[in-house]
Parts: sequence; C-alpha cells; structure tokens
Amino acid sequence: MRTTIKATLPRNFLSNAGAIPAAAQKRLRVELKTYVQPALQKDVDRVIAPYPAQRVPWGNGFGTDKSRRWYFANMVGKGSRSGHYQRTGAIKDSWVVLVNPVFADNTIAIRNLRPESIYVYGPRQIPGHKKTGFAKDFPEKMKFINGRIEVLSSEAWLRSVQYAVQNARK
Repeated sequence: MRTTIKATLPRNFLSNAGAIPAAAQKRLRVELKTYVQPALQKDVDRVIAPYPAQRVPWGNGFGTDKSRRWYFANMVGKGSRSGHYQRTGAIKDSWVVLVNPVFADNTIAIRNLRPESIYVYGPRQIPGHKKTGFAKDFPEKMKFINGRIEVLSSEAWLRSVQYAVQNARK
C-alpha cells in the first residue's frame, strides 16, 4: 500500500509565477537608483575623488613653455606673489555615478563633469598633475569600484527577485 499526498496549487499560481521576471526587472530599476547608485557614489567620493596631499612647485609641472604662459595668464590671480593656483575642490566634487535605466545597455557610468578634468585624469593628463599624484593607482581604484558594482548589483538583483516572488503570492 502507498501513501499519496496531493497538493493543490493556488488557482493563479502559474500566471503569477510568469509575472515574476518582469516584476523583478521593474524592481531592479528602483534598487539601482535607490540603493546601488548612492552606495557607489559614496565609494567614488571616498576612493577616487580625494586630491593628493602633495604639491609640486609650478616650475616642474608644465609640459611646454606655451602651457606655462597660459597658466600664469589665466589661472593665477593678477598681482599674486605666490604663483600658486588655489584648489577650489570643483574637480573633486564633480564625480557622479550614472545608472542607465535601459537594461539592454547594461551600464553604470562614473564621470567627472568638469571639462578640465581631462587634464587631471586620463591620457591627456598634464605632467604637473602626474607628478603631484593625481590618478595615482587609478587602475587599482577602478578595479575596486568595478568589484563594488558587481557586489551591489548582485545584492540589488537578489532583493528584486525576492520582492517579485513575495508580491506574486498576493
């Protein structure tokens, strides 16, 4: 003799289960904006944005005589005896994390919105900024940020699926 136990699925079980992927994706958009983006912005502000402490005397930082002349004509206050540009914090404060809401694109971008940042970071960096220590260890810092993107996005996806499953039961 066998013992048989029959269970009856709720009436809308299959139709509700079919809605889980779409509901999870919809919730993921919310999670990316409310959880991933702010957490990643804090990481970027802590790891990438800070200025180096070291300053290099002006004479060591110019790639050409033309760039030195432009600097003193445009960046140093008239009548300044120190010859040093005073940091405003504008580049440091201009790092933003942008999450693309279109899943097909699948991007999270980290940008500095200041146009002059191209001379501080990246392939157009001027020698003085390199000597000062701007963008030092930048590849390692970006590797850390990419790891954080994976962790934060995975956590957001897990929460999104759990949310969708819980709402499918209702």
